[in-house]
Amino acid sequence: MKAIVFGQCCLWVVIFGCSSVWAQSQPDETPLTKEQVSQRLQGEWRPESAILAGDKLPDELVQSLRLTIKESSFEVRHGDQLQDSGTLDYDVTETPWKMSIRSKSGANASKTFPSIFKFAEDKLTICYRVEGDEFPEGFESPEGSTLLLITYSRPPKAPAVDRIR
Repeated sequence: MKAIVFGQCCLWVVIFGCSSVWAQSQPDETPLTKEQVSQRLQGEWRPESAILAGDKLPDELVQSLRLTIKESSFEVRHGDQLQDSGTLDYDVTETPWKMSIRSKSGANASKTFPSIFKFAEDKLTICYRVEGDEFPEGFESPEGSTLLLITYSRPPKAPAVDRIR
């Protein structure tokens, strides 16, 4: 059973792309608004690691993907090939923050993945429930669960090139 779920989720990681910045508001900080969170989510993200049902997914697979968020839409690419796209809706009024990911293309078309997310410095962590309708309770992916935990970071910036005159 675990091998089947693992195989399905490996495919899901490739197809959905490990979709899911800075620290989520701490009690002594001013809470972030939905607009502020939205601004931080925007742009390209590269998965650093992924754990599914307690098992670490292969780095080669995970690091070959990229997630791009633009406004309330997302795209997942494996190299230059589009694997999945859809919409995001999130709620930052309670902790942990919640995100509903609705796939509109690919093998996950018409599926919704309840997720939670947080920022820590320059990283984004998303815990996805790949089967079921309930939001995850914490940022973990224990053995036997249907949870996928992914940590993302921004891609490295290209070095500046000096112009020769």
